[in-house]
Amino acid sequence: MYVVGLCDKEQFFELCGLLLGKIERVAFFSGSLFSEEFFSFLNSVNIDTYELFSFNELKNIKKDYPNFIDFVDFVKQRLKDLDERCLYVSSSVTPMSSDLVVQEIDKPICFSFKSLESIINKAIGFNNEFNYQLPVFKQLDFIYYYYHFENIDYEMNFVIPNIPLIFYDDISSRLKKGKFVSISNMTNIYSYISNEILGKTLLDVLWSVMIKLRYNCQWDKIQTSQSIRNHLIEEAYEVLDSVEKGDNKKFMIELGDLLLQVIFHSQIQSDFKNFNFYDVLKSLVDKLIIRHPHVFTEDKTQDLDKILIDWEKTKAKDEREIDIPNSMPSLLKMYLLYRKIKRLKSEVWFDDFVRKILENKYQTEGLVYKILLALHEFYLKTTENFESVLNNFVNDAVFHINEFKSIEIRD
Repeated sequence: MYVVGLCDKEQFFELCGLLLGKIERVAFFSGSLFSEEFFSFLNSVNIDTYELFSFNELKNIKKDYPNFIDFVDFVKQRLKDLDERCLYVSSSVTPMSSDLVVQEIDKPICFSFKSLESIINKAIGFNNEFNYQLPVFKQLDFIYYYYHFENIDYEMNFVIPNIPLIFYDDISSRLKKGKFVSISNMTNIYSYISNEILGKTLLDVLWSVMIKLRYNCQWDKIQTSQSIRNHLIEEAYEVLDSVEKGDNKKFMIELGDLLLQVIFHSQIQSDFKNFNFYDVLKSLVDKLIIRHPHVFTEDKTQDLDKILIDWEKTKAKDEREIDIPNSMPSLLKMYLLYRKIKRLKSEVWFDDFVRKILENKYQTEGLVYKILLALHEFYLKTTENFESVLNNFVNDAVFHINEFKSIEIRD
């Protein structure tokens, strides 16, 4: 017997055209699931229809078949009336794994037009079809769920791809931690996907999009980590700018742009077989665990000073030396250096060390010596970042200059 998964009417009409002469009857779970256009088309090509359950039977299915085994036995009996010249139209996108009727059909020849990716794309809000590798999760046939999980109120990692419209209110009232989407213009079917799956899948979707761009976009495919290195700084500054402005929507968007740089570099390095995006994620997880012994080991200290000292010691042990990026602005580098010194409680030693450097190398330079000494004392005594102080001062000056010029122009 032929089987076709949940599809759009155009796809179904095309399939029937291809199978014309091979099929004499179309069977379906219930006529209430399909549109009038579906039946008009079948009538126009002289194909008989066969319904397993009427609307009332479907609505009262638990009353008529109180036990799931009774229901399955009934389906088996009805299927005996069908032969190899019949096409069963499933209400599931993946009939072989999530349609119990299809599981009772002997040696089905299955056609699938949609995918679980299409359900997830629609639940997430993507407008275009896009295929990617999915994490492992459970698909449940609606009837199976309806019989076995009615009184279970906890969330599970599953998809129900074939919920009839007449059960939508009942099911949606019990399954609140997820999304319901309608993905076929030929049927009155909803698919449910849990928020847990949506969240876990988005990371895979992002990586798949990046792979697609890397091999299909003429600009993306020629980039190297060297050629896009400045984008990291630009995006980081745009993130900081959105924080300063207190614009949460822009902050969210700019964080996404910064994440793009991370996954773009990761994919480039994957192409050269150095490391991939998951290696980056695993490295980050390992680092966070190692550097937080007060969280992940028996040392549960709440002393913030000790926590910061342990962090810097662990970092120094990992990196073997103080590591501050050369490309970072000098005032910011200075701030980070002094922050490390304070965390290690080495201010006295460091003060003496710096003063000797200044006296030996910069004392003859007059004003430069005084500025460097003042900055040293500023950073040693405060926790402020002079980069931010100076940046705020410049922004303030620019604002007042522009305001003054505007008044001058109006006058």
